[in-house]
Amino acid sequence: MLLDLLHDSLRMEQERAKVKLTVGDSIILSTQAPIDFSTDQTAIRLLPTRAIYAGNQLHLKKAGLEVAGQITAGITGHVDFQGGSGKLVLQPLKISDHGGEPLFYVEQTVPVELSLRGGAM
Repeated sequence: MLLDLLHDSLRMEQERAKVKLTVGDSIILSTQAPIDFSTDQTAIRLLPTRAIYAGNQLHLKKAGLEVAGQITAGITGHVDFQGGSGKLVLQPLKISDHGGEPLFYVEQTVPVELSLRGGAM
């Protein structure tokens, strides 16, 4: 299946990416390899991911992001878009300088509580 990314400021940097999308009572998105994106100024890498969207909730079973080659984190948790809240866990969390030298590394889980502005989305 071919999919197009339609977004004003986010673009996919590679010509092809292998993504498994399962649609039923929920939408399940799975990737096995990293996918590179960018905005006008920032490189973003989606690490191998398994995400489920159902009932206005996003569940990240396994995910990860690398932002600008300087911030890398594995991510699990959920976001409740209707309730306007969520809980994520970052593990591990690594922050490097522009040259790739580590500045900060946390191997333990880093809990993050979300409060979405305006509640329901």
